[in-house]
Amino acid sequence: MIFGNPDYFAIYADKITNWSYDNFDEGAFAYILKNELFPKNIFFKSSTLGVYHGDLILLKENIQKGLLDSFSIFHMNNEQLYNFLYSLSFKSNDNQELKFLILIGEMIDDSEPIFAVSYDDKIKIIYLINEITNSIDLKKDDFLEILNSCIEWMSTNIK
Repeated sequence: MIFGNPDYFAIYADKITNWSYDNFDEGAFAYILKNELFPKNIFFKSSTLGVYHGDLILLKENIQKGLLDSFSIFHMNNEQLYNFLYSLSFKSNDNQELKFLILIGEMIDDSEPIFAVSYDDKIKIIYLINEITNSIDLKKDDFLEILNSCIEWMSTNIK
């Protein structure tokens, strides 16, 4: 299933029966940012979709609580923003600032970091593709609607 618009921002989640077990479902999970899949090797690695479901719920809660909100960070240019969030997230063993990292599950190990920062009613997703920093600006409600659709589908289809 694809939730959102893959031309801009979407989430791809698919249960694959042949990869699954009796007590939990395996499948493929990725973000689609401007028609690019993240992580790139999505079809070569199985993902435990129940774990991703829980991680999406936490991401949604963090957004709703305003934990990604920052006026000063949001208004940086793309390259400064990516470099700042990267250094903030990976400079020490303190995971306090991993809150801006929106990779979930095994994606954290399989993909370049993807970050999100919000301000007011907007959310900016910042990422690298071919070593070029890119961003996508969405209304926070639109981003949450995509998360909610995926979470709802997983709630009824994934064990």
